[in-house]
Amino acid sequence: MSRVVICASVLALFSGLAVLASPGTGSIQGTVVDRHGKPVRDARVIAALLGAPEPDEKSARTDANGRFVVPDLPWGKYRVGAEKPEEGYPNMSLTFYSNGPEPAPVSLNPAKPQANLHLTIKSKAGVLSGTVSDAVSNDPVRATFLLRRADQPENLLAVELPSNYRILVPLDTDIKVEVAAPGYKTWYYPGTLEWRESSPLHLKNTEPLKLDIQLDRIRQDS
Repeated sequence: MSRVVICASVLALFSGLAVLASPGTGSIQGTVVDRHGKPVRDARVIAALLGAPEPDEKSARTDANGRFVVPDLPWGKYRVGAEKPEEGYPNMSLTFYSNGPEPAPVSLNPAKPQANLHLTIKSKAGVLSGTVSDAVSNDPVRATFLLRRADQPENLLAVELPSNYRILVPLDTDIKVEVAAPGYKTWYYPGTLEWRESSPLHLKNTEPLKLDIQLDRIRQDS
């Protein structure tokens, strides 16, 4: 019986080592703190693979000590950022929020399979929330939000959200907002179907702004 137990233990040990030593993958670990240097619990750390033909990212949550590990990352260069959107902290590795240069990428390769980072979340954003619905039936509509900095239209954020949406918006910045969904006309802030008649959204504080959006269907030719 003891031999069976020993063998099983040895097999489990080697199995665990095999997982840790998965060929062609590495990991990014470290800590997330706030602007006072205190650990941030339950922050989401996102590692996005750069140069991938399609969006390819993995994430992990921090523990009570602000520590995280994002495992099983294929070799390559990654943009790494931390966020806690439920408390108003956006992913500052995105230039849409930082309005600065992209952070230096983190490289993982056979010679450097692990990286250790110290990330800080410190700048809160404004909050835009509400519902997106059909203008006639009031049925909920899942839609794509496209947000652009008015002075830098190429600096944008595109995200698909459910009907009951919530999205973070940079403070003290003019932001052009458009909302689109298949089968519907594109909606532009503050509530027009014409881009030329749109105007920027400008949030001055973190108090949430509620905005319910109704989309008009595209009429099919009879």
